[in-house]
Amino acid sequence: MTWPAVAGLGPTPSLASDRGVVARSVFDVWDANVAVLTADGTIEVVNRAWERFTTDNGGALARTGVGTNYLEVCAQAAATEPTAAAALDGLQQVLAGALPEYTLEYPCHAPSEERWFRLTARTMTVAGETRLLVVHENVSDRRALQNDVRARSLLLDQVDAAVIATDLDGVVRLWSRAAERLYGWSAGEAIGRPIYQLVHPMGADGRAHAFVGAVSEQGCWEGQLTVARADGSCFPVQVRTAYVHDADGEPTGMVGVSIDVSARVAMEEQLARSNRELKAITDSIGDGLCVLDPEGRISYINPRGQRLLDVYVTEALGVRFTTWLHSVEGTRVDPAYLTAIDPEKPVESALVRADGTEVPIEYVATPMVGRNGHDTTGWVVVFRDISERRARDARLHLEVEQARWLGRIRDALANDGFVLHTQPIVEIATGEVVQHELLVRMRDPEDPDNIIPPGMFLPLAEELGLAPAIDRWVLRHGLQVAASGLPVQINLSATSLDDQTLAHLIEQLLEETGADPGRVMFEITETALLDSEVLAARFAHRAHELGCTLALDDFGTGYGGFTSLKQLPIDELKIDIEFVRDAVTNPASRHVVAAVVSLARAFGLRTVGEGVEDQATLDILRELQVDLAQGYYLGRPGPLAPAHSHRVREGR
Repeated sequence: MTWPAVAGLGPTPSLASDRGVVARSVFDVWDANVAVLTADGTIEVVNRAWERFTTDNGGALARTGVGTNYLEVCAQAAATEPTAAAALDGLQQVLAGALPEYTLEYPCHAPSEERWFRLTARTMTVAGETRLLVVHENVSDRRALQNDVRARSLLLDQVDAAVIATDLDGVVRLWSRAAERLYGWSAGEAIGRPIYQLVHPMGADGRAHAFVGAVSEQGCWEGQLTVARADGSCFPVQVRTAYVHDADGEPTGMVGVSIDVSARVAMEEQLARSNRELKAITDSIGDGLCVLDPEGRISYINPRGQRLLDVYVTEALGVRFTTWLHSVEGTRVDPAYLTAIDPEKPVESALVRADGTEVPIEYVATPMVGRNGHDTTGWVVVFRDISERRARDARLHLEVEQARWLGRIRDALANDGFVLHTQPIVEIATGEVVQHELLVRMRDPEDPDNIIPPGMFLPLAEELGLAPAIDRWVLRHGLQVAASGLPVQINLSATSLDDQTLAHLIEQLLEETGADPGRVMFEITETALLDSEVLAARFAHRAHELGCTLALDDFGTGYGGFTSLKQLPIDELKIDIEFVRDAVTNPASRHVVAAVVSLARAFGLRTVGEGVEDQATLDILRELQVDLAQGYYLGRPGPLAPAHSHRVREGR
């Protein structure tokens, strides 16, 4: 343009006094371009900034020095420049008293840069005369900032982000269209008002938040606030604010960008609520539940699962679930095994708890599938303790087995389904078989050639109260064997000793069979004597009166053996198999055997060593002066043979 944008004071005769010198000095330190005009528009005084500007820019501007009519210069430029015409009109209105002050922003571009100035004009009185003070201030930086913010605002309008610029006091200077849509205030309503009056920002604590003053030393602040719309409704926004600086690095204002995060916050709240509900559900179910990552590591475990594993959640997270999982056979389960599990079919396994104990469990592993519908992103494993179920199943199985064996035993008793086997008892000194222990067996009703050993039915028969009936069967058939001339030992159970008619039955059977009582020895255990002390003593004395003999079986394992030796008419002590079996290698067992032999001789009793499995054991018993021996080395139990005594080959 051809009319000046000036600031400063030049020399003037009107200010030759000291007071004028001071006034000029004040004008000279003013950064803006300043001139004082007379009432007709003649430039009377300019400051140095005005002088420098006119000199630096040359041309028509050189004609705007002291003595030049500034209004005429503006009028000449007004013919081609609308801005000059507006300035001329404004200045004339101020001089005429129509306006108290006139302001205009206008471009004044140089070849190498864009420049903007702000023209301010007002009247003043000097020595009773009207003067016009004209100030041209360079606002290029602020204008550039506004243009930059406006450009950014237009860009951010496309992503629905509100852009607001304020001065350092928080007064709105720019209000983007997105801000209009977001907050409900138009730019005309918002600009010039403090930001806090428009949005009422609230922090997480529910208190008013001065986010402009919260900007850090780094020059920015970011956070989530609750703000208000023009209609009073509130919503959450994510806000980022920063200082705007001038060319000298000094902050001149603030610019903030805010985005409505209502949908995100609602989604987060819904997700958090769903997580709380899901956690409440998983925490309350009676089964253990854990979530595994693709590597099989636990990322969540409910309280029931922690109790089953005997761990705290901090000890379980990040650990592979298969660390505690063992197969039914006891081998550790590989994590890859989870991939092959059918989620519809529970798998029985065992958990090895932190304390080393095992808990039988049943579990299902359901894979979590990724968005592509193929990749497994982990598993949800639900497992339960099946100890009670297994115990219940075992009880049911036992009850079924007991019922089945009860039927078998009753059928055997009714249909003579038992059979007697014998095992020889040898006199160690002579090698003679001097007695045969009668052992009851059961024929398999489904396969008569199959013989069922006593361990399969005798314990159950005792539990079900059928042992006395079996004992009576053995007594009847055993005395028949004795009647054929074979010396026999017959075992009696503790429950049979409780029967007060047992001795009478034996007496009756001896008469019926004609068996020699001297060939009949009844074998009872220390346990049976302790369980039925009075009745057992009565039976023992009556059996002795009938001419039968008595053997005390498993001697050395109980606490009532010595008392029995004093009170009962015992004839033989059968040394417990535990002391005989390892007598060759265990000195302690040899000492026990020797002590029993010494005790038996003191009472005038014979001793029997049970469980002789080899020649070395037989030699030890001979060395310890045991009288009789019995065991697989001397003869296994077998079907009853004709009652004939025979010698056992020496050195067998």
